[in-house]
Amino acid sequence: MQLFNFFKTTSRQYVFRYLLCLSLVFLLSACGFHLRGKFPLAPGFQNIYVSYSQPYEPLIRKLSEVLNHAGVTTVKDATHAEYTLFISQINTNPVLQATSTTGQTSTYSLHYIVVFDVRDASGKVIVPNQQVESSTSYTLTSGQLLTNYNQQPGLIEQLQQDVVSQIMFRLSGHNVTKAIEQARET
Repeated sequence: MQLFNFFKTTSRQYVFRYLLCLSLVFLLSACGFHLRGKFPLAPGFQNIYVSYSQPYEPLIRKLSEVLNHAGVTTVKDATHAEYTLFISQINTNPVLQATSTTGQTSTYSLHYIVVFDVRDASGKVIVPNQQVESSTSYTLTSGQLLTNYNQQPGLIEQLQQDVVSQIMFRLSGHNVTKAIEQARET
């Protein structure tokens, strides 16, 4: 019988639950939380060319997919683009952080660094060099090292996803929007 009482709510309980949910929504929005989805890019970003010396790099494919999802057309030829996202560097740096006293386990830090800028159709840099970085740590035992156990590819994929989000966040920022507006005025 008490089970059925659980489902019966008074108007006071209903109002309390409604206010509780509403306050949680306001708290989450006040702290800057937002679901990942479309990034609000500048209106001038209709089409863009993503330039890197190795066009089949997995990061470039992921970045192009996210740009397309955001409503930006990524073109295959720079002459058809209003802007170029020029990626000058992609570095993956594993760094040994610590080794156990017996030498049986080692902790590594993996850093993924991307440097990029945004250029207009004439090649003029409108957003100077931006660096985004993501890193993680992992531990390997001596047995894993001997058997060539490698968890780096999975970690790199996660770091790439994080870096793509950071690049999109930068591209949707006020400074980039302002720079694009100024470039369109000139």
